[in-house]
Amino acid sequence: MQIINSKILNNNEFYLSTINYIFYSPDAFISNTYIKDMNLKLENKLLLDDLESNEIIYIKFIIGLCKYKLNDYFSAINIFEDLSNNESLNSDHKIKGYLYTILSISYLKLNNIDKHIKYFNTILKYLKRKNMNDLLLYLYLNTSLNKLEMYTMDEILYSNINNSFNILIEYDGIYHSQSFLILGIIYYKYLNLYSIAIELFEKALSNCKVHNNTNLKILIMYNIGCTYLFMSQKHKGISILKNILNYYNDDLPVILRLNIYSHIVECFCNSKENLNDAKKLLELYKENLYKLDSFYIDIYLARYNLLIVYYKIIKNKNSYNHKSLLELFCYLDNASYIYKSNFNKFTFMEFEYWIEISYGNLYFALSNYEKALLHHKKALLFSEKPQNENNIKLYRLISEDYENLFNYKESLKYYKESVKILESNNNYNNYPLYINLFEDFNNKITSNLVNNNFFSNLSHELKTPVNIIYSSIQLMGAIKNRDSQSLTEYFNKYEKSIKQNCLRMLKLINNLIDITKIDSGLAKLDLVVLDVIPFIEDLTLSLIPYTRYKNLNITFDTDIEKHYLKVDIQALERILLNILSNAIKFNKKNGDIVVSTSTCEKNLYISIKDTGIGIPNSLQDSIFNRFYKVDTSLSRTTEGSGIGLTIAKALIEMHGGKIELNTEYTNGCEFVISLPNNFKNGFIRENQYNYIVDDEKILRELSDIYELF
Repeated sequence: MQIINSKILNNNEFYLSTINYIFYSPDAFISNTYIKDMNLKLENKLLLDDLESNEIIYIKFIIGLCKYKLNDYFSAINIFEDLSNNESLNSDHKIKGYLYTILSISYLKLNNIDKHIKYFNTILKYLKRKNMNDLLLYLYLNTSLNKLEMYTMDEILYSNINNSFNILIEYDGIYHSQSFLILGIIYYKYLNLYSIAIELFEKALSNCKVHNNTNLKILIMYNIGCTYLFMSQKHKGISILKNILNYYNDDLPVILRLNIYSHIVECFCNSKENLNDAKKLLELYKENLYKLDSFYIDIYLARYNLLIVYYKIIKNKNSYNHKSLLELFCYLDNASYIYKSNFNKFTFMEFEYWIEISYGNLYFALSNYEKALLHHKKALLFSEKPQNENNIKLYRLISEDYENLFNYKESLKYYKESVKILESNNNYNNYPLYINLFEDFNNKITSNLVNNNFFSNLSHELKTPVNIIYSSIQLMGAIKNRDSQSLTEYFNKYEKSIKQNCLRMLKLINNLIDITKIDSGLAKLDLVVLDVIPFIEDLTLSLIPYTRYKNLNITFDTDIEKHYLKVDIQALERILLNILSNAIKFNKKNGDIVVSTSTCEKNLYISIKDTGIGIPNSLQDSIFNRFYKVDTSLSRTTEGSGIGLTIAKALIEMHGGKIELNTEYTNGCEFVISLPNNFKNGFIRENQYNYIVDDEKILRELSDIYELF
């Protein structure tokens, strides 16, 4: 670690050295304390000293890098964007390559794909022209790694990996060993091509031995050990990890030591062997926990809690008592609380996946097989890689849950699924094929569940509001003979609830009537000539009062002042309200909704874009299917029958148009409606049709959002 001395902070060579250190050093070997200290000293220098413009550029860039390393990407980008507009930053400035490289990756981390691509293409040409292979490799590999962490596998990803290999044929710079290390991580962690990963790690290890880079050597050996664990060569993997502890203890960062303890404990618990050694490692883990940088203590404490639960369930499987098992729920509840309070820090593991498995295992040990099944199945939803070895075990856990519930048909199905994954992991050449097969299987299961669960969903949607209204009337009847003040208080308390549930009933009944009319061919359009631009704007802006509970920003944007179409006013209102209500329901707090219009010779396009939870790739083909709901969890905060989008699609198609989900937009959802330009000639009288938005209809469409009532 560099020593930060205020006397040398005005040396450009120091600045470049610091940039290279922060840029190229593996994160495990740069402490947050160092980053925070550097950030503070440079911010003070910027405030207190009289500096030349060139030195200001260096200082601001390093401050931005520090923000980036502290995961404060928004602050980092603001600094980087400001620097990119600095007139002193000409094409020959030494930090230009660094600046645009890190800008591209920062925007990718924030899932702003348009800005990422813009800076990626800009800096790519620059780095190639300047033969800056260190930064080229950094750009290619870190872009690939971040795409994989976001579960994005596209042609650009494979092109970046291929370009990295091409550079490494003749390259022998400072990023050589680390490039092979990152490629190895990509192949073992994300592509499950373990043999290739080992070869890449060996190349990295050979090179760093020549350059005597102990830190990188430790990190490569650690990843080799982890890869052997993933290959089910447990003894070899554990041996390598133990050698790191034995021979490099003085050079080992605490964070890496804790990771090694975790892996070995998990292996011992999985095999149900060496449990005394596992206990000692857990004690060492706890001793080292508070030596961590304060930034990481919470997340590694949560991991410790999960390990303790796993170890004690295995250790006491045949001699436990219910009281001791119930105490373990405290560990899990604490881990869950830490996770929810520090969500953005949990980048090192599938935490929700593991916590659901742990809850499931605890309930199984308590013989509560229904709850065990619920949590084990929820773990599947949080699995980042459906084909890894952990999921083989998870499918078998679900199989055991069903077996203990005497549902042998489902038990056999999940057992077979674990066998399929096991077979696919032994056939690396067909990895993409097995992924596609798995996704097809899940899609078929989802379709079947949607069809089978329709009547139970409909029953719930009808019974819930009826029961609430009926209960309210019963209570009103019970107090009607009391004093009028009691009746008034009761009415004021429950009026909104009764109104909401009446509106829910009306919405559901209207939807069922409409879908029946559409199916039978009885649905007809009442077409009138309408200037749709002010209509869409008025409808959009009328929703502003209903977005305040989430502090949503809803805007309308158009370059078209007038555009006349023949449309059914009621149908168009229904279409837009349905999609906009979804944009409100499934948006995040402080999110955005943007409605925009554009036109071409043949069509008018209406785009409704939000920054909400989005729709997983595996579900995107099903969203227009009737009775299909993306969120079917018990904890959802909205209700609905799942036929709104089906009706919207049918009404649009009756107009001769179509609706599509923009699958390239990944920051939420974007629906694009295209309506044919079916009115081109003729005299239009101003305000020929003046439509007033009905607030009652809006409230009915939003009646399944609890927070509005």
